[in-house]
Amino acid sequence: MAAATFRVLLPGEPAAGDVLGLWDAAPGDEPGPVWEVAVSGEDALASLQQPARQLDAVTLALSAAERRLQRFVQTSRSPQFALAGPALTLPPAERRLAALVAPMGAQPIALAGLRTDLDEATRRATDFAHQVRRIAGQVALVRSSAARRPLGHTRVGWGGDVRTVWAAGLSPTDVAVHDRAVQLALATIRSWLRIITLASAGIVQLSLLFPSGVGAITALPAAWNFITDILAEYQRLRALPLSVVYVCTPF
Repeated sequence: MAAATFRVLLPGEPAAGDVLGLWDAAPGDEPGPVWEVAVSGEDALASLQQPARQLDAVTLALSAAERRLQRFVQTSRSPQFALAGPALTLPPAERRLAALVAPMGAQPIALAGLRTDLDEATRRATDFAHQVRRIAGQVALVRSSAARRPLGHTRVGWGGDVRTVWAAGLSPTDVAVHDRAVQLALATIRSWLRIITLASAGIVQLSLLFPSGVGAITALPAAWNFITDILAEYQRLRALPLSVVYVCTPF
């Protein structure tokens, strides 16, 4: 049976980890990130199909998170939302946000009992953002191997420069495996950057919804939890049989 492992070695301090749940992250000695993909089994290329679908789901999830966050912010400003408070018909990610920001105009939010969760979310978001900043502008190195046999090394610069060193005697499948490994690494980098961009925009949008005095300390973990909740939601949907139809109640 074909199998694949994914490891990213990150420069500097201990790694915060991969919020996407694909790569095992660890500190590395290179000035930039090193993405290592190792495959084994008879059909090595097939072992990379599931991770590719996982990253496709991430792309869909982040697009949905952006749309849903904008819709939530618009809806939460309506008088109806202020009166109703957190509605049980909201999807879980929106319901979690609503528990913080509604009812608008009422007494300041009581954060007792939520402080631990918010502090943990703040730590995760800050560590991840710091990790992404450490690799920004650095050349990424992608290494692939099959059955412990090196296939290729590709260096990708932020300016678009790509240089690949190939092992000798590779088959067309070996070349395809390495190319797919490079695609997965680059897709992950794009997703990491988009998560940070989306979280930053979410902080600005959500900070306006919180009562005075708590917006600055609550918007960051609220935005982070919202994004990661939707990422988890899409990963659960990806695991369902194709015959299962998911219906999200609009709000």
